[in-house]
Amino acid sequence: MPDFELKRDISTGILRRVKGEPFFQLNRYFPSPLLAGFVEHYWVVEWDLPAGVTHIQEVLPTLSVQLVFQHDDASIYGVMKKRFIRHLSGTERAVGVKFKPGSFYPFLKRPVNTIAQREANAYALLGITRPPIRIELCGEHCVPLAAIESLLLDLLPEKDEKMELVQQITTAVMADHTIISANQLAAQFHLTVRTLERLFSKYAGTNPKWMIKVFRFHEIVEQIAASLEMNWAQLATGLGYFDQAHFIKDFRMIIGKTPQEYARECRDHQ
Repeated sequence: MPDFELKRDISTGILRRVKGEPFFQLNRYFPSPLLAGFVEHYWVVEWDLPAGVTHIQEVLPTLSVQLVFQHDDASIYGVMKKRFIRHLSGTERAVGVKFKPGSFYPFLKRPVNTIAQREANAYALLGITRPPIRIELCGEHCVPLAAIESLLLDLLPEKDEKMELVQQITTAVMADHTIISANQLAAQFHLTVRTLERLFSKYAGTNPKWMIKVFRFHEIVEQIAASLEMNWAQLATGLGYFDQAHFIKDFRMIIGKTPQEYARECRDHQ
């Protein structure tokens, strides 16, 4: 795919990445400049597993709406609060669009919290009448990123100042690990907490408290994957938890294991 630049940084959010590496191949590509303000990247995942073999892959929730193409289907996945679990078997390919936080609102034209935690048919949701894009297993050069870009360009909305503000706020949270509360964010961007909450509900489909938590849990998972020694009590305090029990409860809700159990699994698969 010569027209799309490969994104070479490490894919974050894939749980037990070392364990999953033999079972699937994942590549990500930058969008064209016209879509760079809306799309974080495209992703292409494919797998070829022997008969009778199934791999269960889990991925952390993100602040991004995802548009996923597989076979003749196209689905929109709103912002989720729990990990995404996929059972891989046979030989298949899926292609996706990861929108930047807040950037799906101009496409949807209604509050993004209305599609939170659910899957919807993309063609129906966005009013797309063109023939469906088919994802086929026919080699790298037939992955239809150009067709997907063409579809998005047909729908391309005007840039939105509030969408760009949401992106500025999420970028600030990713860059500054000391931000652990909505109050800090509201003060930094000269907003009331209520205004910040309404902005994120409408544009990002969630609240700023959850947004901060998601980014911090992505960081924790990467630290565990790197086999770093973790002081769980200190980590919980640094994330704004009053006690370690609440941190463990949230970790289990999002990742499905306690921190210690997940760390042990990662070490076992190194």
